[in-house]
Amino acid sequence: MMYWAKAAIMTAFILAIFAPSVAAEGWALVTKNNTFDQRGERYGDANYTSLSLFTTDKTKPEIRFSCSTARGLKTTILFQPEAQGILDGGRKIKFRTKKPIVNIEGRKPVRHAWTYFKSIRTMQTRRGETARMLYNAAVQGQSFEVKEPAHDRISVVFPPINDAFKAFARDCYITNGGKKPS
Repeated sequence: MMYWAKAAIMTAFILAIFAPSVAAEGWALVTKNNTFDQRGERYGDANYTSLSLFTTDKTKPEIRFSCSTARGLKTTILFQPEAQGILDGGRKIKFRTKKPIVNIEGRKPVRHAWTYFKSIRTMQTRRGETARMLYNAAVQGQSFEVKEPAHDRISVVFPPINDAFKAFARDCYITNGGKKPS
């Protein structure tokens, strides 16, 4: 796939993070319709619905789980807390593949590929396996550590499961046993 098409898709996931939310304290849930015009017919346009679950404490790094039939399960980490201001990556957001070590409490450390957006201090999983590992850690109440490239290591303690988290688990086809939404 062409660089610009990949950039458009990855940028859309990142830009979706500031959508309005509905939920109690700890986790919030939002459904978003994603439409992309990828400049030409060669790669086609994308039009799909995604479900996003994210932490609500604006003083800590935000963790987001996104689920769609088009993109699967993704985990996104926003390292700069929203309380410190929203970073603007400018017109063109550059990304790189990084392989930080992720330490999940009670598990062997793993090194998987992530997409890192330096200008907005955000990382997103590239493999569904990594996203599922972090989702399962949230379900089991385990903490995890990851190092942001060129910055410090952060330790994340997931908030307790609430109604928004349960709704995500029920409605995401990956977390609900394979029942795709109609």
